[in-house]
Amino acid sequence: MEASDATSPTSQTYNGDDIFCECNMRSPLQTSRTDSNPGRRFFGCPKYQTDSACGFFNWYDPPTCKRGMKFGRMILKENRELKRTLKEMQQQSSIKGNEEIQKKIDELERRNQDLERVIHELLKAKSSGKNFWKILCFVLVCLWIVISLCNPVHKPKFLNLP
Repeated sequence: MEASDATSPTSQTYNGDDIFCECNMRSPLQTSRTDSNPGRRFFGCPKYQTDSACGFFNWYDPPTCKRGMKFGRMILKENRELKRTLKEMQQQSSIKGNEEIQKKIDELERRNQDLERVIHELLKAKSSGKNFWKILCFVLVCLWIVISLCNPVHKPKFLNLP
């Protein structure tokens, strides 16, 4: 998502109306998942990374503070590690055909989706400042639970089958 690294002279106020790019296509509100702008929302041409893209890009959120950048990078790193663990478990599951592993993968995927929803809520709360600490604590507890479940020391014995 390289467009999120671009800069825009101003952020805009968004009232929920559709924003259109110069291609006259609806430009949805998206979230940057880059290390340089973690969690920062923007509008961009939906044809991004194609030859016919118009290059439309505009930040919705103001720049993130240093503390927010550090926290956002930490969340992105944890999310990437969780996805990598899920992928490894899926490969093990397809090789061994173990239903219990697949159930565990499904549960971790559900928890990852819950975590992404919480991150989204945290980003919304960031701009308003409401319930920030409650959401932050909840995210950290969720991360602790997911990481402890993915810890190889605590993996079930059936993963070591021949």
